[in-house]
Amino acid sequence: MTVALADVRSLVRDDGSVVFTDAQLTAAINATGNTSALRAAGNAFQSLAAEYAIKGRSVKTDDLAIDTRNRGKDLLEVANSFFAEAEAADKRAAGSFVAIVPVRGSKPRVTRIEATPAPVIEPEPEEFPIYFIGGQDG
Repeated sequence: MTVALADVRSLVRDDGSVVFTDAQLTAAINATGNTSALRAAGNAFQSLAAEYAIKGRSVKTDDLAIDTRNRGKDLLEVANSFFAEAEAADKRAAGSFVAIVPVRGSKPRVTRIEATPAPVIEPEPEEFPIYFIGGQDG
């Protein structure tokens, strides 16, 4: 699965104000291994939270007070919500697969060739294949 930059930009609601540059979002996508737009959005907010935690200040004048010290904590909560949503999506996708594995010692496979009196018994393979049924790209 390839994650599109536009998908991540849409998730972080960065449509006109450009909170994140293309380079920052591309780095967030690459950090996920290019597998999850939700994780990339979480990575972007996590880096922004770290930036605000470092730059957080409290400024107070006569009747005006601005405190950005807790902004990093709020952004980290947003990042964690993206990570939790990505984890839930992974669990949903993983739950849709069924592994069918032959068990050693089970009855031998029998193939009946047309017009033969006795079945032809195939030898057991040395390694058993694993078959995956179902699933979805996530």
